[in-house]
Amino acid sequence: MAICPGFNRQPDDYRYRFLFEQVVRLLILPSQFNLSLPEPFRVSAHRYSDGDPTTLQHLSDPANRHFMLCDLYDLILLRGGLKLKREEGLA
Repeated sequence: MAICPGFNRQPDDYRYRFLFEQVVRLLILPSQFNLSLPEPFRVSAHRYSDGDPTTLQHLSDPANRHFMLCDLYDLILLRGGLKLKREEGLA
């Protein structure tokens, strides 16, 4: 299981759904950061935002949304986010 502080409690909680919706909105924006992410994150976000039936069905399961958020969280930490958190005294 991915390391996601707080994400592993109740992934079907409305707060996690809201977080997921916000992350999708950010992932579909054109940016250098988004282009640096693996393509599946961006493709899934665009398909979800565009209402692709298969993607909507897959991501209607809270566990799948949870998994995507955790993967993204872990990737960001691996790419230097953990270093930044440590420098700020947060980790």
